[in-house]
Amino acid sequence: MSELEGAVEHPNPSNIEIETEECAVKIAKKEVQVLDRIPKRTVPNANVPEKIILCIDSCQSDNCKSFQLDSEVFSPLAMLKRVTEFFLYSKQAINNNSEFALVILKENEPIWVHHFTKNVIEIMIALNSFDSETCKSSEFDLSLLFDMVHDKVTLPEVGPDYKLVAPLNVVRLIIIYNRSNCVPKLRSGDRIYELLKKHPYFTVDILYAHEENCSDYICEEVYDALQSLDNGYSYIFEVAKSATKVHECSAKLLAHPLQRPLQKNSSYDF
Repeated sequence: MSELEGAVEHPNPSNIEIETEECAVKIAKKEVQVLDRIPKRTVPNANVPEKIILCIDSCQSDNCKSFQLDSEVFSPLAMLKRVTEFFLYSKQAINNNSEFALVILKENEPIWVHHFTKNVIEIMIALNSFDSETCKSSEFDLSLLFDMVHDKVTLPEVGPDYKLVAPLNVVRLIIIYNRSNCVPKLRSGDRIYELLKKHPYFTVDILYAHEENCSDYICEEVYDALQSLDNGYSYIFEVAKSATKVHECSAKLLAHPLQRPLQKNSSYDF
């Protein structure tokens, strides 16, 4: 071994695990603080059809770590494709009236790839046509996504008796965000976002898959920005590079937004 090779310091796996755990604790505390301020939802507890917009991040952080499941290794996007497929088929089995649309987050813009359909095979074919790319940007303009949703989607009408009469359908945006060094931001006083946020039949859910060693990234800042999208009734999950946990979180997103409890009241014990 050369002198140069002998001088290289390799990271201690135990230190990385401690830093990952500390990051998770900080994020969990912030989540509790936000959720404690949420009022009770007053809309019909009805299993009406869902129009679900799946927004999948095709970008990844520089020097990102892969997911490992048994003996297989998955890139971040490959794992997100896998959990998306799991979600699609499971949701369709629960309610075959569910419709799905697909949006891909490129480095600096969202792309509306497929409009609403019940055909989950079409959604997966469209998703599988995209490859991953490394993100070099430090910020992502999330207002572009909400502008697109507003332009493409017709939201249910809200009448004076909306607290008693169920809508024909609800709209849910599920953002699966994959970047640990790129903060999603909204324009100050974004009118479109505020309009969507106040709509009783529009929900934003988020699954944030970040790198393990948060001290080398800005995972906490990214998570804070994502959590600010919560209108009081979102489900927001964060996971490091755990294939098991990312599947568990995608399963938790199967619950209907009008029938599930607040996230802080949810229980998955059997």
